[in-house]
Amino acid sequence: ILLLAEVILKGAGMVFAEQEGHGEYYPRPSLSGPERCIRQLVYWARGEALKPLPGRAVVVMDDSSWHEELTSDLIRKSAFQLHSPQMPVTIQDAFPWRGTGLVECATCGEKHQACDVHGHIDFIVTDILGVDRLVEHKALSHWGFEGIRGGTIPLDYLTQHAIYMRGAALLNPDVKEGILLIKNKNQSAYLDFLVEYDAAADSLLVKKMTHHTGEVVEIDLTMPNVTQSAFDKFAAVE
Repeated sequence: ILLLAEVILKGAGMVFAEQEGHGEYYPRPSLSGPERCIRQLVYWARGEALKPLPGRAVVVMDDSSWHEELTSDLIRKSAFQLHSPQMPVTIQDAFPWRGTGLVECATCGEKHQACDVHGHIDFIVTDILGVDRLVEHKALSHWGFEGIRGGTIPLDYLTQHAIYMRGAALLNPDVKEGILLIKNKNQSAYLDFLVEYDAAADSLLVKKMTHHTGEVVEIDLTMPNVTQSAFDKFAAVE
């Protein structure tokens, strides 16, 4: 007799395999960054068979979106204003080698050119002084969270965030700062990185990291050519 502990994860794995699998490869912000294995991306782009994900891994990925909802609800109860959740952003002609055929976004149904970068931000917060900042939310295991708190700079997450900031700047040039907000799934601890994107120079300045206890670590790291480097990497995969 199968009990719930066995059925839940087996069912999650089966549904994922039937409905989504690993999904079709295409260049997108969530796959960007200098730490992402280019060899793995090439195999994926070639259509090589991938090992099926175990049910527990599927649930771990899925519950990150629920953590984002929980965080958003807490922010709405604070003095900060949360708005523009899942707002679409598009950067035209980032991948000229993909051509100009129309593709449809699975999230919003919006059609865009295949050569464009299209994605959805998590949300924007307005602080008590009226300053807007674009927020990218991540929910990590205790091990991953503590690694970042201990000094590991999440370059892939920051690159993804820079791409969204570049896209958002096309809609509102006043949104120059962003927050990479990271939650510890196990302990509900939080830390964030305050960043500033310079669209003219295509550089991301990582200013500081703040832990929810009030601990502040000055970073002052500049990531030059941050979005174009990601686009060039996708071209190399092609």
